[in-house]
Amino acid sequence: KKQLSNIQNLNTIHPVATPTITPVAVTNSSTDYYQSFTNTTNYTVTFNQDVQCEVLIVGGGGSGGCRHAGGGGAGAYINTTYTFSAGKYTFSVGTGGAAVGTTAINGNNGVDSYIRNSNNTDIFRAKGGGGGAWYTDKGLAGGSSGGSGGNTTAVTNPLTSNVPFGTYGNRGGSGAYNPGAQSNWAGGGGGGAGSVGGNVISVGAATGGNGGDGITSYITGVVQVYAAGGGGGCASDGTAAGTGGTGVGGNGSKGATTAGNGTANTGSGGGGAGFSGSTNGTSGSGGTGIIIIRYTVLQQQQILHTIDKTNNMYQILNSPTDYMYYYPIRIKSSVPTIPVINNPNFSYIAF
Repeated sequence: KKQLSNIQNLNTIHPVATPTITPVAVTNSSTDYYQSFTNTTNYTVTFNQDVQCEVLIVGGGGSGGCRHAGGGGAGAYINTTYTFSAGKYTFSVGTGGAAVGTTAINGNNGVDSYIRNSNNTDIFRAKGGGGGAWYTDKGLAGGSSGGSGGNTTAVTNPLTSNVPFGTYGNRGGSGAYNPGAQSNWAGGGGGGAGSVGGNVISVGAATGGNGGDGITSYITGVVQVYAAGGGGGCASDGTAAGTGGTGVGGNGSKGATTAGNGTANTGSGGGGAGFSGSTNGTSGSGGTGIIIIRYTVLQQQQILHTIDKTNNMYQILNSPTDYMYYYPIRIKSSVPTIPVINNPNFSYIAF
């Protein structure tokens, strides 16, 4: 009998972030880790080797507008695979749009989230969500656009100036205006990454449009929804304000009350504010964006095997087939290896 030692050494060195981000093991994975960037600051991230990552990046959500106003749109949602070459990168997480209140105005756009290389060139840029509109305006353009105000059925398409170029969101919903009682006025829902914002339902007393759906991600091994739109606001005697998308967009407000905020670090839109007579409510702020990278780390493995010769048959004992099948191995033995004739790429060991 002879003993062999398999050495598996395909380690990935964890990227190093400043300010510090602690790598976290992905739930239900023995090899994968992720780093989640949640603060609205600039991080310097150093890759000491080329690393292939799954990347999720969401811009900050837009805030809702004020007075029968549309809900805020979600930040652009980008989820892809990218190989970071060794070097330094800047990761920046966008803030959500600030809430507005008392004065009838449009909401604020969220701020872009981005990743740049050492040449200050964008590798990724997720546009912030569009603010919800008030009164006669249509929703502001963004990663997903905001909902329109209560005096227009016009809508706004999302921006395409993301990196990579393209659309990573949806438009907001339309408002509605039926002359007469204030109960007929309401704002459309903000667009979400998963669907367009809802239009106002204007049969009888109006109902604000619901926020567009977000998208469910499993990048951390735990289910999380990102990038939903905010609900539209309505009058105090309207039917109902719109609800935020997929539980993370902010709800619109009914009457002169405060709408809900987009959930932090989901890039979701805030709710649009309602009104009562000449008094306005306060809109919801947009949720901050987020950046997550996920990568595989293989720890060094050393497994001893025994070669046994019985009745001229050779058998490898104690051999975990997963290592033998999936990973390249290097064999150490006290017995010299012998080149295979006419094939210099292979050798064998004779016992």
